[in-house]
Amino acid sequence: MAEKIRTVLVDDESASIIMLRNLLETYFPIIQIEGTAETVNEAVPLINTTRPELVFLGINLPDGEGFDVISLVNVRDFQIIFITAYDKYAVKAFEFSALHFIVKPVTFEGLKTAIDRFNKETKGGIEEKINVLRDTLKSRYEKIIISSSAGLNIIKISDVLRLEADDVYTLFYLVNGQRLIASKPLNNYERILVLCYV
Repeated sequence: MAEKIRTVLVDDESASIIMLRNLLETYFPIIQIEGTAETVNEAVPLINTTRPELVFLGINLPDGEGFDVISLVNVRDFQIIFITAYDKYAVKAFEFSALHFIVKPVTFEGLKTAIDRFNKETKGGIEEKINVLRDTLKSRYEKIIISSSAGLNIIKISDVLRLEADDVYTLFYLVNGQRLIASKPLNNYERILVLCYV
């Protein structure tokens, strides 16, 4: 039997938390909910106490932001799936940062996509990922995180010379002569990088 994924739910809307809990308990038995919170002040001690592996985290909370929770907790060895009400254009910021997200209202399909992505990717580099996300949410498209066979690579957009399709992969050619093989197809990065030039 697979080991349960210890999980905490943090969002400013109790209805959103209830919907999320119901979907997780019904369709994702691998998830074990350790607790819920609706504010930064509730979330920080909850995470410090339960030490979850996964946190569903709202961006806007009554007493701050989800980013504040990450800054204030004692440990950051968990993965994050953001709960966001941002529109489709702003959601592209999450693609830059390689962070998982679901868009409100929470649906089974959105939840499954985020959890599948969580299961496929290794955790690590959370601080840098958050910085990239914050910058891109402010329309500062300076860096992108790409997943390759060597792990997660954080590169400056200005360092990209060209991209090249290679079956279901994408080759990144950088100004320093480095070549990275990204684990997503070229059209994924075309959609992301076009934001830098609009």
